[in-house]
Amino acid sequence: THIDDNACERLKNYYRSLLIDGDAILDLMSSFVSNLPDEIEYSRVSAQGMNRVELEANLQLTDFVP
Repeated sequence: THIDDNACERLKNYYRSLLIDGDAILDLMSSFVSNLPDEIEYSRVSAQGMNRVELEANLQLTDFVP
């Protein structure tokens, strides 16, 4: 990750306060992990990132563009 564990958890909590089941997400500058809460069921998580291998490893993504 590009930020420390504390920052990751704070970001995840912030997203948790905003997002609901069924939301569609555009994850810009994504990698092998997302900071999206796992318990939310997204209708779509589309991502853009710099590394195809990392994007392929991100199980939260439904599609991506490297």
